[in-house]
Amino acid sequence: METVKRHATPLGATAVLVLALGCYLNTLGHGFVNWDDGKLILENEHVRGLTLENLRHIWTQPIHETYLPLRATSYALDYSLWGGYDPMGFHLTNVVLHGVVSLLVFAIARRLTGSDAAALFSGVLFAVHPVCTEPVAWASGRKDLLSTALLLGAYLAYLGARGLPRTSAAEMPAGEGSAEPIGSVLTGISVGLFFFSGLAKAMVVTLPVFIVM
Repeated sequence: METVKRHATPLGATAVLVLALGCYLNTLGHGFVNWDDGKLILENEHVRGLTLENLRHIWTQPIHETYLPLRATSYALDYSLWGGYDPMGFHLTNVVLHGVVSLLVFAIARRLTGSDAAALFSGVLFAVHPVCTEPVAWASGRKDLLSTALLLGAYLAYLGARGLPRTSAAEMPAGEGSAEPIGSVLTGISVGLFFFSGLAKAMVVTLPVFIVM
């Protein structure tokens, strides 16, 4: 029984990842769509490679009246990795990001509840939920995936910094009370991830609501 418990978390995380990736592998054979993919990717000369000039423009100027430099940088990275506008590469990045977000949902649920079953349910529900279809299958939906991954990463780091959920003094391992430096590092990571998530989508200002809840 103890062996089963020890392997439950990695097995659950693997199941969530496999489902998250498997649900959207069919998008790899699709092309771009004529709704924002044109102006944000295909007609955007500043995402054609990770050149210094492109990066300077991406990080100092808005693109089509929006300043989301992290999204544009990810497109430039795809362009460089896949040798141009190969839609499969752009879709693959979205699918991988969806897998990362699903794993973060699993990890946060595990952290908050201490239950592998609750974590598995939460991760699987998110991985297969149809609400994820648009941001994953649509190349221009990249901002949702990037911002959510960074936001959840920031929240998970915050939980770690605060030691949440808290354990009783009797349950706390020896030396746990001297973990302030680790908490400070995790706090810094949380703040950093939160900052960068805002460079992918402004909606991440909702993080304080997570913390209050």
